[in-house]
Amino acid sequence: MSYYLDQINKINYYKQKIIEELSSSGIFPNNILIQNKINDIDTKLAIFQYISVSETDVFDVDKFNEDLLRIYNDLLILYSLTYKMSVNEYENIKSYAETHLLELEDLARMYEYKTKEELDSTSLGNTVFFQSNGFNITYNNGIAIIDLGKITLHNASKIACIFKAENVSSKQVVFNFDDKYNCSPYDYNKDFFIVPGDIDKNTYSYTLPENCNKVSLYEMSLENFVPDKNNKYIIYGGKNCISSILGNNKTFYKKTIDIGLTLTGAGKIVFYVLNSSYIEFDFSTKPISTNFNNNCIDNPEKEQKIVIEYYGSFSFNFFTDGVIYATKENGIITDNKLYYPNADDINSFYIIEYLNTKTTDYNNVKVIISDLLDDNLLTINTIALKELNVLDEV
Repeated sequence: MSYYLDQINKINYYKQKIIEELSSSGIFPNNILIQNKINDIDTKLAIFQYISVSETDVFDVDKFNEDLLRIYNDLLILYSLTYKMSVNEYENIKSYAETHLLELEDLARMYEYKTKEELDSTSLGNTVFFQSNGFNITYNNGIAIIDLGKITLHNASKIACIFKAENVSSKQVVFNFDDKYNCSPYDYNKDFFIVPGDIDKNTYSYTLPENCNKVSLYEMSLENFVPDKNNKYIIYGGKNCISSILGNNKTFYKKTIDIGLTLTGAGKIVFYVLNSSYIEFDFSTKPISTNFNNNCIDNPEKEQKIVIEYYGSFSFNFFTDGVIYATKENGIITDNKLYYPNADDINSFYIIEYLNTKTTDYNNVKVIISDLLDDNLLTINTIALKELNVLDEV
């Protein structure tokens, strides 16, 4: 079954609500139960459903607040879709409008300003620079330089550079940041400027108490710790373990250094290696498939995922200087508490808290336009820089 983009966002919203409701009731939120509940929801309709009331009805404050929250989530979905459309279809909509009557030209102008307002409030990103007139332009020998001034950007974020002018091709245009970094307009090669720098992060280790009830979500009860909904939490579980998955069944195996493992039947081995410089494998028989080539990974990622599919009796071993974990999940925040979202048979966890706090000031941002036929004044419609939320890329 295919869905519209807004339906997909609503399904994700309802899935999160269902998980929270089941968890608060002490019910394990398995995929089948969640899907059955989602199937009963008409995602073509708005999250907020209006029900008329009479003047004699008692004002229900709780219902009123819940309705406001539903309206907010409806608007949030619309704003996020507007953001994606503004980056991918910005130039197409503008060009289409210019070929039509004055009414469509006025409509395009209205959407141009409306887009900026909506992007500033969307959770997926924001417009860090927008200008449609009053440009500071200097000309010299067929080259125009437009000074955009000082702009502050979040480290490791992705910047879409938008430029629209009369009789200027995008291939003539380059955005320059402090004479160090260049980026083409987004509509030319779909390029982004990746802001150099790291994301601030904190790390924590946590072990479940021995008497923990393993039938629901696991609370990460760190001492003097309160999670922040503005941050993102990645939780690795099962230190020095691997997992073998077959259908909905997941089995965990302890991995001892220099000692191999033998598995039977069929399944998919999944685990993660953190902060390693190498990973080497030794297989008794060739696996059905892996997510790496040959029997070694010479330059693994900082957080390297390993997937090995096997069938029949299968023995293997691996060697690394990194730390091994069996699972990786997005942490869930409920009632100011952080939870690991599954009731897996593991008790050790490694938590990475990503914070969107580090920024870099670029004091000399400019647009350079080359190969101009003469020094006639440019007619520039829009220059914009749109920053994608860096935590969505984690």
